[in-house]
Amino acid sequence: MKELLEKAKDIVWLKQAFLYGIVGVIATVVDWGMFFLANSVFSVHYQVSVVAAIIAGGTVNYLLNKSITFRNKSERVGLQLGVYIAVFLTSVAMTSGWMYLFVEIVELKPIVGRIVTTFVMYGINFVMCKFLVYNEKLIR
Repeated sequence: MKELLEKAKDIVWLKQAFLYGIVGVIATVVDWGMFFLANSVFSVHYQVSVVAAIIAGGTVNYLLNKSITFRNKSERVGLQLGVYIAVFLTSVAMTSGWMYLFVEIVELKPIVGRIVTTFVMYGINFVMCKFLVYNEKLIR
C-alpha cells in the first residue's frame, strides 16, 4: 500500500511539473506578446513595455497555476498573492545571479546563458510554487 501511495505522489508531481511547464510557455507568450504590442505596435518606451509585459505574464502564470496546475482552492488570495510576489522577486534575483555566473564566469553567450538559466530556474520555481505559493496547508 505504501508503494502505491508513493507511485501516486510521483504521478501527481509529474503531472504538475508538466502542467507547470505548459503554463510557463503560455505566460511567456503573453509576456513577449505584450512587450511586442506595447513597444513595437504602440511605440511605448521599452522600459514601460517590459514592466507591463512582466505583470501580464506573471498574472497569467499565477492564475493558471492556481486553477490548473495545482488546483488550489485557498480563499486567502491576498496572502497567497503576497507569497507569489515574494517568490517572483526571488526568482528574478536568482535568474540575475545565474545569468551573471553563466555569462561572466563560465563565459557563455548571453542567449545560451539565458536558455540554461531558464531550465535551472524552471525546477527551482516549480518547487517554490508547489511548497510556498500553492501549499494549502501553509496558506489556508
